[in-house]
Amino acid sequence: MDPCWLGLEGVKRTPNEDTMEFYSAQDIYRKLNHPGLRLAAVKTVRALRKRHLLVRIDTNDACNLRCVMCYFSDPNRKPMARPMSIEMFESIAEQVFPRSRYLYLSCGAEPFVTTYFDKLLDITGPYQVPFISYCTNGLLMKDKFIEATLRNRVSEVIVSVDGGTKETYEKIRVGGSWHTLNERLAAFCEARKAHQGPVPILRFNFTVQEGNCHELREFVAWAQQWSPETVQLRLFRSLDGALKQHDDLGTVEALMSALPELRKQATEAGFRLLTMDTPDERRDRIGADGSPFSGGLAAVDLADTKANPVNCQLPWFNLYITPEGGVRPCTVYEPVGNLLTSTFADIEKGEAMTRLRKNLSKNPEDVCIKCQLTGASGV
Repeated sequence: MDPCWLGLEGVKRTPNEDTMEFYSAQDIYRKLNHPGLRLAAVKTVRALRKRHLLVRIDTNDACNLRCVMCYFSDPNRKPMARPMSIEMFESIAEQVFPRSRYLYLSCGAEPFVTTYFDKLLDITGPYQVPFISYCTNGLLMKDKFIEATLRNRVSEVIVSVDGGTKETYEKIRVGGSWHTLNERLAAFCEARKAHQGPVPILRFNFTVQEGNCHELREFVAWAQQWSPETVQLRLFRSLDGALKQHDDLGTVEALMSALPELRKQATEAGFRLLTMDTPDERRDRIGADGSPFSGGLAAVDLADTKANPVNCQLPWFNLYITPEGGVRPCTVYEPVGNLLTSTFADIEKGEAMTRLRKNLSKNPEDVCIKCQLTGASGV
């Protein structure tokens, strides 16, 4: 890639090298599909006291949309009343950010529901975490959030879009506005274009399902106008509480049929196309098809797999921090501590985390054996 790369209307932008490095490291980790080698690499980096943590933080438990495949579509779901306080975020930042290499300031919720998210970015900036990202639906991206994103050198902004047309987008992303999405993206791109210095790259996420798989080409064509660095296509996966729990085998067929053309289109346009979680990739990685199309978790026989080590190293470098301070090694495992009542140092060396790390190699728990997130969680 050139030292400078072209943005909208030919305006030069400075690439964030740590952003490029993140995707290179991700590729290496996924290809190094051996638990012993992976763990040795992680432990070496930890022993050298290098930044090594991959941290995800949700500062609230809410969303402004009710997307059909998301747990926020559950009419009985009651989010917590208040987002994470500024004081609590400052405490987490002081303990965790100096050791963080990759930081996502959102995971499952909409970050801009936290009305002072710009202040949280201002707290984050001085720690100079090499890679900072957040995922949003973009509809609440006010100008103050855009300005804070730029001045704090956020590396990447991810926008979730599950349609290539107004009709499909608004049908799947219930409560969404195609007009507002495009208007906010235009504001973000204009501010990025005018900014002096490094700017965040733009990534789009698209959950492929029966309601939108017919317009993959339209979506990619729409995405190109915003000059994204990355477009990720991920297959539908059922989530507890979501309104939509089942999909059709035709979704897989539509994705696999469209991929050759989409990959060619990505190469020609100069963006990275990520296509994690196709059934074949999942089988190669974890030995069973975790998709909802062929048995899902029921395809995993616990009796046959109980004695096998689980190829997961997340408890050694990955954290998910909930709005109320809970610390999880991933998004599916129970909390191993809480930062309201314990320090991060105590949690990391505590009984719960120690037991989990030991069990992964000797006697993995059912939740780990059945995990669908290996490879799909971004690592």
